[in-house]
Amino acid sequence: MKDWIPEREFKKADFTYNAKKNVSEKIQSNAKIVKPYQFPRIEELNAKKNPSKQLQNTSIPKETPPGAKKSDRDQLKEMMELLVKSNLQASADILRKWYWEKSEQTNKKIFVILRSLSKNMLIELFQFFTLMERQQLIEIYKKNYPLTTTEILTYRNQFIQFLQELA
Repeated sequence: MKDWIPEREFKKADFTYNAKKNVSEKIQSNAKIVKPYQFPRIEELNAKKNPSKQLQNTSIPKETPPGAKKSDRDQLKEMMELLVKSNLQASADILRKWYWEKSEQTNKKIFVILRSLSKNMLIELFQFFTLMERQQLIEIYKKNYPLTTTEILTYRNQFIQFLQELA
C-alpha cells in the first residue's frame, strides 16, 4: 500500500509551508484586522427605541453622595443580598415555592426579589434551579410589573423573614 503524503502547496491558502522550518506560516500581505464586536449599552438601546421614555429598572440604585442616609429600600436590599448569599439553597426553595403558587401576586414577589439581586448573585442562585425553572424565572424577570415602593419593601421583608426562618 502506498503512503499518503499531504499536499504542502495550496492555490487559495492564506498560509504558506516553510520547508526549512517544517511549519506553516501565515501570509502577512493584505491581512484584514478584525476588531472584536462591542455590544451596545442598555441605555443606548433604550434611547433608540423610546427616545421620550427612560429605562425603569428597580435593580440599579441611584448613587448617593457619601455621608447621606440610606433609605429603607436600600438597606433592605443590602440585607437581602447578604442573606441570600449566606443561604442560596433556602433562597432557591422560597422562590420555587412562590412560583408554584402560580398567581400574579407571587410573580410580582419573584420579580422584585430577582431584580433586587446583583448579577453575580443571580448567577450563583440560578445554579440551584433546573433548566426549566431557570427559563420560567427569566420570563418573570423580563416582564415589567407596575409596583409601588411599599409593595417592593413588603415583598423584600417577606422574603427576608422566610430566609431567617429557614436559617
